[in-house]
Amino acid sequence: MGGLTASGWQEAAVFGSLPGGPLTWSLVLAFAAVVLAVLGLAAAAPAEGLRRRLGMPAATTGARLARPAPRRRWAWRRARHREALRLGFPDALDMMVLCAEAGLGLDAALNRVAAEIAPAHPAMGAELARIGRELRAGKERAAVLRGFARRAGLPEVESFATLLLQSEALGTGIARTLRVQAEEMRAMRLLRAEERAHTLPVKLTLPLVVCVLPAMIVVVLLPGALTIVRDVLPNLGH
Repeated sequence: MGGLTASGWQEAAVFGSLPGGPLTWSLVLAFAAVVLAVLGLAAAAPAEGLRRRLGMPAATTGARLARPAPRRRWAWRRARHREALRLGFPDALDMMVLCAEAGLGLDAALNRVAAEIAPAHPAMGAELARIGRELRAGKERAAVLRGFARRAGLPEVESFATLLLQSEALGTGIARTLRVQAEEMRAMRLLRAEERAHTLPVKLTLPLVVCVLPAMIVVVLLPGALTIVRDVLPNLGH
């Protein structure tokens, strides 16, 4: 005891004055450190998962994440543009069916739909407006439609362009062709919504495990640990 310094005597006096003694509070502090470590790992897991999904490099200590390369940014913008076209194409097709059944030709229908759909789907409105400008400039309709399908990169747009070209070549009514395509688009939209609904429980598993499970562990184990520290350990010393 003679080897204790002044600070050691002060710490011993402080722990000795607390309920349960120094051993009790040492166990409480150790349990608190374990809980904080678990919560820290749980909080870091979603960030690392998000970095992997976005194709970003792993976080490094004391260094900022590198900015994505220009090609990666371009690919990201292209994917967003394609998804915007995927969402707006069924609505544009339905409006084209109405215009064609009202007696408008293909060029007039494209211009009308481009103006009407732009507030709700700007990407689709811009593409249809571009098609209208190219047709007015005298470019061949087949080249214009194939260019639209190539820029969109969507199977439904490629099918749309093919059907219009076949309808023009065979001399069939464009309104009937567009209506058949619109019915297929509605069926595909319904199937896509059902697919996303079926994958929702799987996607919710990770957030539930990461966010809810650590809190449940703390709520369940902390009262028992405090009871052991307060009632059992002091009796073991006697």
